[in-house]
Amino acid sequence: MDLTDGPEEVTALLLRIPISGHPPNLVVGDERGFFAVEYSTYEYAVRKPRDGMVAVTNHFVSLSGPKRPEELQGNSKVRYKNLLRIVPEGPRTPERAMEVLGDHSEPGAICQHGQAGMHTSVAYVVVPSERAIYFAYGKPCRVPFEKYEL
Repeated sequence: MDLTDGPEEVTALLLRIPISGHPPNLVVGDERGFFAVEYSTYEYAVRKPRDGMVAVTNHFVSLSGPKRPEELQGNSKVRYKNLLRIVPEGPRTPERAMEVLGDHSEPGAICQHGQAGMHTSVAYVVVPSERAIYFAYGKPCRVPFEKYEL
């Protein structure tokens, strides 16, 4: 399956996967395009890119439910706003994406070191045109990204 199947078909496949824990927010894409999928047990939403980007953190932007504790919601919301602010400031490159994942600007540091009990443990950047994923095993501000070819 690829994006030529469309967001509806890709989302239908995702909805068949049982959810364990907090419902996910995902960015789905290939070299032709991408979109975000928010889904829970009972509903889902597809968000298409706006101004060439789509951002996700740990809260729903388009769906109503389930809610996380307000302290975690607040942390996620300020990180989301920070992403919307800092991503357009630089080029759309894998290197810039890795830099953004290690961001510590406040409010809303992307790389978390205990704010609201949140800790960044891994980070990754997928580059479909290279058929590669860059993975940081740990906080992306402290460890290098390693490239894996798919």
